[in-house]
Amino acid sequence: GRRICMAHVDDIADGHVRAMERGRTGEDYMLAGPQTTLVGVLRLVAELAGGKPPLVMPDAAVGATAALMSVVERGVRVPSIYRSESLRVCRASYLGRSDKAAAELGWFPRDLHTGLAETVEYVMTTAVVVYFSAGYADSIAQDLVGVSLPVWAWWLIIYGAFFALNAWGAEASF
Repeated sequence: GRRICMAHVDDIADGHVRAMERGRTGEDYMLAGPQTTLVGVLRLVAELAGGKPPLVMPDAAVGATAALMSVVERGVRVPSIYRSESLRVCRASYLGRSDKAAAELGWFPRDLHTGLAETVEYVMTTAVVVYFSAGYADSIAQDLVGVSLPVWAWWLIIYGAFFALNAWGAEASF
């Protein structure tokens, strides 16, 4: 599949600080974490979060869907994550090597499992999920129907949904 480099945000911040403190003027430093695939990342996140692995759409199907959406989005409002460009990005590889940053700055990112485990632990709180879901929900509402609600209104709606699902016995807590 398509390959990407993933690094924890704290490692990237550390790399920027190291470049400012130790880097040579005029030099560029690639801060690239371990190479992986998007599917590999999503599977690992599901495992770490205790969820089910994602359904994987074959690459050719993603390409065909991107082509279809480029026609659909000309006449119908489509949420940004389903637009043709977003789908095409899923099929690209984004790779880099951090050898120079390691040699000159002493920069080494944590391994993928450790970085994602820390990220999943952070995200797996209801407050964080609701906080970031509000912006996502508002973006979709704006894209689909041109309506925007205040963030606090989305928080109430999403918390209400969690409460209702839990009251009915569904597992929707984080």
